[in-house]
Amino acid sequence: MRWSVNGWVATRVRITRSSLPTLTDTQIIGRGTPPSPGARTRRSWPRNADAVAAFFGFVNWPVDVVRFDLGGRTLDLTGIPGHQKASIAVYDPWTGILFTGDSMMPGRLYVENMAAFSDSLARLVSFSDQRHVTHVFGCHVEMTRTPGRDYYPGCRYQPDEVAPGMTPAQLRAVEAAVASVADRPGVHTFDDVIVYNGMGPGTQARLAARGIVGAVRSRLCGSR
Repeated sequence: MRWSVNGWVATRVRITRSSLPTLTDTQIIGRGTPPSPGARTRRSWPRNADAVAAFFGFVNWPVDVVRFDLGGRTLDLTGIPGHQKASIAVYDPWTGILFTGDSMMPGRLYVENMAAFSDSLARLVSFSDQRHVTHVFGCHVEMTRTPGRDYYPGCRYQPDEVAPGMTPAQLRAVEAAVASVADRPGVHTFDDVIVYNGMGPGTQARLAARGIVGAVRSRLCGSR
């Protein structure tokens, strides 16, 4: 996440609003002026968990569920470290959408701390069960419609990709899948996600090589 916290939240809500025109402007007020779609600010998303906890008002990171008031519209936030130390999930009660960043999405789940990640997914399932969640949205779509098959890293043309919105049932299935491989470092393929339990130099090198080969093949075949 390279946007500022203010811009990130405001932009996410603007995306939600585009599909729900009945919401009023007073329900979409952000903290500061949101950037135009696709724009990025010069300030970076804080990667320090203490800074994120302080900004949003966590007392007991990451287990608290805190409210973030946009002005006429309030979001529920909770910490979900594991992919990254400062990861959070954001729930919008108006739409029922749960935003999970890189921690839960139809793609490759890179885990830097499996114990924290497993705990975060378990809490996320409980969080979802206590709310009316309509869709679970991550930051990327990397899976094809063939179960267990992903696009190469950096792919920019994905005509057979799955829908970006996942379901609470898929969240529960991924939580169970991750728990089943928590003590097994390596790459584990499931229908909806591919779990990378540890990101050593060898794993990173293989991912980079696959991305290069995929990009070359795409150019040779005339794909976008």
